[in-house]
Amino acid sequence: MAVPKKRISISNISKKRIRKNLWKGRKGDIRRR
Repeated sequence: MAVPKKRISISNISKKRIRKNLWKGRKGDIRRR
């Protein structure tokens, strides 16, 4: 599968952000709500 480097970097950043959101999202939702 040929994927441009820009797409790979965006996917890596999105994956890291998703992991942070999943790890911090549960505590953040409880504190915010």
